[in-house]
Amino acid sequence: MKQPRIAALIVVRSHPLRDGLQALMVGWPEIDAVTGTNNIMLVLDDAYDRHPALVLVDGDAIGTPLQAALQRIKSKWPHSRCVFISKDVSEQQEAKSAGADVALLTGFPAADLRRTVMRLLSPEQAVHREGTLTCGSHVQSNIGC
Repeated sequence: MKQPRIAALIVVRSHPLRDGLQALMVGWPEIDAVTGTNNIMLVLDDAYDRHPALVLVDGDAIGTPLQAALQRIKSKWPHSRCVFISKDVSEQQEAKSAGADVALLTGFPAADLRRTVMRLLSPEQAVHREGTLTCGSHVQSNIGC
């Protein structure tokens, strides 16, 4: 059974990193559209008409307290899965506590991102969203890795 194609939103302040993540994800056959921005609050306040299945957020692009930003993301797009890129373990744990579905540490391999996103968006994960697992040294998530 073929999976439906999805829309992704990348929120990263660093232009080269944002462009790199967009280029990487556009090449994935499951991804239909990738939009990038450097400020999540502008997108949340704007009439952004797509409901992304995936929101990838870098901590440097938040601009407000982490918990408030993640709550706004989950409130605007309750069915979207949120992957948070953390600069350190403390921020990673804060992101998980604030509602991120997955928190990756900066420096994660691209293969880990692909594997994590595909598992996060798999139909099976719609049922299994409880518990916290550590998936290698870069990922902390609510999904099996």
